[in-house]
Amino acid sequence: MLNQLGVFLIATNTVMAIKLDVNDQQAMLKAAQGIAKNLMNYYVPGKTASQGTILPNTAKTAQGFQWYEGGIMWGVMMDYMKATGDQQYSTAVVNGLTLASYGPTASFLGKTASIAETLEGKWNDDILWWALGPVTGAEIFGKDTVMPGGVSYSKLAKNTWDQVWNQWDDSCQGGLWWSRDRKNVKSKGYKSTITHGQQMVLGSRLAILTGDKTLAEASVRMYQWLKKTGIITPQFKVRDGLDVDQKCGINPNELSYKSGFVFGGLAWTYKALGDESLMTEAASLFKASLDTFTKNKIITDQCEPKCDENQVSPKGTYVRSVGYLYENTKDASLQNLIKDTLKASVTAMLDTCDDKFTCGNNWSTASPPAGPSVHYQINSLELITAYYKTFLQGGQSEAKFQPPSTAPVPVAPKDDPNSSADHVSIISTTSLIGSMILSLLIL
Repeated sequence: MLNQLGVFLIATNTVMAIKLDVNDQQAMLKAAQGIAKNLMNYYVPGKTASQGTILPNTAKTAQGFQWYEGGIMWGVMMDYMKATGDQQYSTAVVNGLTLASYGPTASFLGKTASIAETLEGKWNDDILWWALGPVTGAEIFGKDTVMPGGVSYSKLAKNTWDQVWNQWDDSCQGGLWWSRDRKNVKSKGYKSTITHGQQMVLGSRLAILTGDKTLAEASVRMYQWLKKTGIITPQFKVRDGLDVDQKCGINPNELSYKSGFVFGGLAWTYKALGDESLMTEAASLFKASLDTFTKNKIITDQCEPKCDENQVSPKGTYVRSVGYLYENTKDASLQNLIKDTLKASVTAMLDTCDDKFTCGNNWSTASPPAGPSVHYQINSLELITAYYKTFLQGGQSEAKFQPPSTAPVPVAPKDDPNSSADHVSIISTTSLIGSMILSLLIL
């Protein structure tokens, strides 16, 4: 049966599968709304969520959730709001970002950076995922609009950019450190591609908002470093990063989101500076990525169908960057290529969804979800949001956004060493205090 939104409901033996007309803007809005609702159902303050994110844990199941993923979740929710004009979740999203940045402290590293960098294991890529939510907030609510903590969206984003930019040094001809902890034996020498791509996206968007072109010029510097070191090959393949402790040796692994954030960063830098060569580079990177990260035109990660369930698989944030490229290019042929790629992927993704918009992650095989997963919902929302932009002039809604209340939300009085991040094991407050007491007794 076809209703007025172009929605087909097909009964199966187990679920009511859903088929949508992917050429129908209202049908795509309905899908986006359903997926966003499912995602937000995972965030219940006081029950499943605390300090602005779903309770972090390192379970090796679909229930596993790591601190950086909260930043990805709020980032896509902000992008969803910007594209669709749906503001029903704005208070929850903004309050989450306020709590995670400790209100007036305006830092995702909290009040004591050394705790965040060591015990909590918050690395540069982690805090950059979180900063992408506030920069979108600045775009839709206004750069000088304040959050409940009394700090503007753009200020929180800029604070994070500054914290990361201070991690640039001259080893291996430059580049940003991945980890903030120079004593971490496993990671202290690594410079990861993703940190540079995220910083490019953040800095160039801030340049557009504030008029400070030096931020976008820093993006050009980062891209030139990626090419100079060989992390980006002459064939526009994007490698994982390099290790200072291994004579600047290149890690040859390729992950979709690292390629995506480099061309997404270039797209924003092109908008900030107007240099056509930047968009030419971005287009070449995108086209090269399709050879590696699509299957029958459907966006597919190399780890599929066995990607770790307790991680957001790379393609979700890759898709976000494809949306960035679409909204910033003026090249009609490139826009058509992007739209065709997203359309094929959305068509396949919807085949994994039931009638409640619980969706799977293996789009190229149309495999239904083994069970509800916050990670699958994040990736599905990334995709449907990027595709929805193709219906819009300039890639964003014309809605007049009203910022949520700036009434203060409760903020934890001190940093919580129990808020596990993605790069470390959970260290409980109890065990930390216990170790300190034991040390005193020995002394």
